[in-house]
Amino acid sequence: MIRIGTDCTGIDALHCALKSMSVDFDYRFASEPQLQLQHFLKNMSNPPKQLYNTIEERLELISEEVDLYVTGFPCQSFSVMGKKAGFEDARGTVFFDVLKYLQLYQPKVFILENVKGLLTHEKGKTMNTILHHLQHLSVYDVSYKVLSPTSIGFPHHRQRVFIIGVHKVKQKVVNGLWDLDIINVTLPNLLLSRDAAITIQPTCNRALCRSAQCNLVDIQNTLTQKGYDSNTETIIADLSRGVSYTRYSQSAPTIGVCPCLRLNSRDYWITNQHRYITWKEALLLQGFDGNTFGSVVCRPPKKSKAPSQRLVFMWAGNSICVPLLSGILKPIVYALSKKKTEM
Repeated sequence: MIRIGTDCTGIDALHCALKSMSVDFDYRFASEPQLQLQHFLKNMSNPPKQLYNTIEERLELISEEVDLYVTGFPCQSFSVMGKKAGFEDARGTVFFDVLKYLQLYQPKVFILENVKGLLTHEKGKTMNTILHHLQHLSVYDVSYKVLSPTSIGFPHHRQRVFIIGVHKVKQKVVNGLWDLDIINVTLPNLLLSRDAAITIQPTCNRALCRSAQCNLVDIQNTLTQKGYDSNTETIIADLSRGVSYTRYSQSAPTIGVCPCLRLNSRDYWITNQHRYITWKEALLLQGFDGNTFGSVVCRPPKKSKAPSQRLVFMWAGNSICVPLLSGILKPIVYALSKKKTEM
């Protein structure tokens, strides 16, 4: 059984990925500041034994060694959508708490995830600082790669930096690291029918505001110039952004691929269904089971309101994509399991 730990846990892509892989794991700890997400984590099929508000609180109270440690430390400080304040932003300094845990407890393998903008922030100085500190620990072989779910055939364009460290003594080697299997999932298979979508979220059929109408016309014209028929092809377009913004970004509308989900993706429009995406589809586009998630999160603790649709969109937009994480984990889980059987 693999011992795992997470920080900045969110809706817990690691738990979902390991479950989808039928991996037995001992969930030692997690940290998450949002009360409603804490409720969700506590009610999972294999919840963390210890759940803390923050990584800082966890380090002050108790910490322990695990085999696999995963965190997507806050990305807003490095994202093109944020202010790019980097380590000057309190959220950006969470990395140093992560570093402290790695230094003190040295998990066999760690995975850190962040936005692609981390590579270019401060002209690469921020990424160099992170790599310097990780390599200075001296006990890890560290490598990184920019990957998107589209790399494995999952229809979501979401480029993220993954940094993996393999302990030189405790684990030594992970064969096939970064070798990803192709799964080939199509976008229509992740979307609800128009009637089903309106049933679970009537607001997905809301009228377009004037700016959204203008953006939709611009986007449709651009798609027509590319030879796409937006009324018949499955295309998701971000109506909160004009063509000038989306043309060269992860938000660019592309046939059969969802643009990068953001913290607020309520303005993503499905062109051939003439409606916005629902909160459930946002979860599905990140590889989560929308039914299971909804049945748990909609039973909030006493004195706490049920999460709004906007909040669920935010959680989905802040998560690691589960199928991509599963692909990354496959050789790691095999190596960790093999190591335990040899002990």
